[in-house]
Formats: sequence, structure tokens, C-alpha cells
Amino acid sequence: MTRAALTILMAGLVAQVGSLSRGPMHTSPPSLLSGAQTFEGPFTITSATAPAIAITGTASGSDAIELPTGARICLDGSACTRHLFYNVADGYINAANIRIVGNEYINGNAVIAGTLNLQSDMINPGANYGGSVGISDPLRFLPATGALLESNTTPTAGIDTAFTLNVLSTLAATDTLIDINNNGVNALRLQGSGNLQLQGLQVSGVQLGGGQVYTYNAQPLVLVGNQPDGATAIGVRLKTPVVYSTAGAKFMTVENSTGGEKYSIAVGTHELFTGTAPAVGTGAADCGTSPTIAGNDSVGRVVVGTAPGSKCTLTFSVAWGAAPVCEVFDETTATALRPSATTSALAINGTFSPGDALTYRCAGY
Repeated sequence: MTRAALTILMAGLVAQVGSLSRGPMHTSPPSLLSGAQTFEGPFTITSATAPAIAITGTASGSDAIELPTGARICLDGSACTRHLFYNVADGYINAANIRIVGNEYINGNAVIAGTLNLQSDMINPGANYGGSVGISDPLRFLPATGALLESNTTPTAGIDTAFTLNVLSTLAATDTLIDINNNGVNALRLQGSGNLQLQGLQVSGVQLGGGQVYTYNAQPLVLVGNQPDGATAIGVRLKTPVVYSTAGAKFMTVENSTGGEKYSIAVGTHELFTGTAPAVGTGAADCGTSPTIAGNDSVGRVVVGTAPGSKCTLTFSVAWGAAPVCEVFDETTATALRPSATTSALAINGTFSPGDALTYRCAGY
């Protein structure tokens, strides 16, 4: 049953149950029907003139057409597989596929089970801030020159939110909350754990989460500063919000995933190198019997064994790409020493006695 809340005037319509009307439904001439009208039975309107139905005179904010609770409007002819209706159970207006060509705002709840094709703007102007949009199929807003999503939130005391995307089901940490692709190539992915993955011209494959920043696409992590050149220019600044003053606290560490810490800068600008110590040559022709070593390939201290020769050979734990530049000192006696380095070893040449502490420091280039 259909009720016309205000004036519905139909040209060429025979007002009877099951009648067939040919020609458009108009609000003129006014001599046909006026006032609130009730019609029962199916009505078919066949017209070659648009519009087939025209309603005028209804005051703004008033109902032009009333439908019974739960009734639907069929949108695809006799097949009636596409409907527009109000679902009393969930309080939503439901539709399968909707195309909006002009400007539209949403001031309530709308559920779109199919595709919402926007060829203009979907806006939330003025005081129309309420409501939500629930979408179970792709939301497409694809004009030829670009797509725009705008917020009309009024700034208040710094607690405003321009956009809120809320997933109604709790997703796992590895699930994707937001996935943005550029012609099939992932540009941004936000996971349930809060990890944010970015891939683009400025940031490539960065993942954030648990206080860590790392790449996920087999590419190096590159930090690029863009400050113009000048006497006070700084390309990249690493800064902690906490003032570290306790001995042993470290501002920065460089670590290997499986090998642990390799380099760090601690309180007092103490520079620390960590790694496997070189192997020390033994015997009368080398560093003597039972020499000891503490350190790594970059820096360390060797204690000469008994009955040493005129050199002490240190074989690096990992070969250098090019022979490093090394400096050596005897902390025990005032003896001149001469370093001789290759990519695989450092020879400390000189005259030293058992128990002498020899220090070395090497750097690559």
C-alpha cells in the first residue's frame, strides 16, 4: 500500500484497484486529484515521457511519499533483485548498488551491500556531523584527475578527530586494517598490531612497531635529511627524549640480528666496539707462550706470553674489505712498535717482554 502524504496528481491514471495508467504522473492539471490519497492494488505506469512521476508542492522537510514499515522499492524492473528499503531491525537504510552523481551528505546510518559509485562529492557539511557509513563492498571515488576525501571537523581544543576508521571485529596482529595500493603495488599497509608498512619515493618498505623501525621488502633502511647546506646544517639527527647520565647507559647501539651488539655510544661519549677477538699467534717466533687477548677486530689489548719473538700476529675474526689502518702501543714499556696490516691479519712488530700489554686500534676505509 502506498500513501501520498501531499498532493499527487496523475495524468491519464484510472483510480481503481489493478488499473493500468499510460502517460506520466504529474502535479498538473490540478483538477485531477489533490490532498492525501490512498490507492490499493498494483499500478503500472507506462510512459515515453520523462519523468513518469513528478511530485511538487511538498514543503521542505515534509514527507512526499510514505511506505509501510518494511516495504521496499524495487530498482531493477520485474526481476526485483535490487531494492532500497529501511531495515527496522538494525535501523539502517539498505541498498545494493548506489551511484551518486551530484553532491550528497549522510546524516544517519547507511549500509551499502554493493558498490557506491561517486561521480562527484560525498560531503558532511554544516551541522550534519552525525551518522556513519558501513561499507561491505569497495567504495569507489575515482574521478579522472584524482580522488579526495575531506573532513569538515571544526577545530576546538586540540582533541578533534578528522577521520575515524573503526573495524567492528577484532583482527589478529598480522591482519591488515588498511591496505592502500597504487595500481596493484602496495604503498601502505596498517596491520592489527599497529605495524605501519610504507613503500614509496620517500620511505621504502618501513615497518613500525614495538619501538622498532625496519624494512620488510629486502631493501636497506635509508634516513634522508633535507635541510639546506649551511654552517649549522644537520642531515640526520638522532635524539632521545630522556637525559641519560648513568654510567653504562647508551645513546645508540648498532646490532646484528644474530650476532648481537657491534657498536654503541654510551654516556660520556664513550665509543664501544663489540665482537669476536682476533686469534693471537703463539710460539717463540710470535707472541710467546700462552698470550691473552681482549677486544675485537677494531680495538683491543694483547698481553704477551713467555719467550716471545719480535712480533705479535693477530688474525682478524672477519677479513676486512681493504687492509685497515692500524696504530699500536706498548702500555708496559717505552718500546717503539710498528704495525703491518693486511685484510686478514695485523702484525705488531718490535721488541717486547713477557707480560707487556700491547694495544691496537684499526679502522677501515
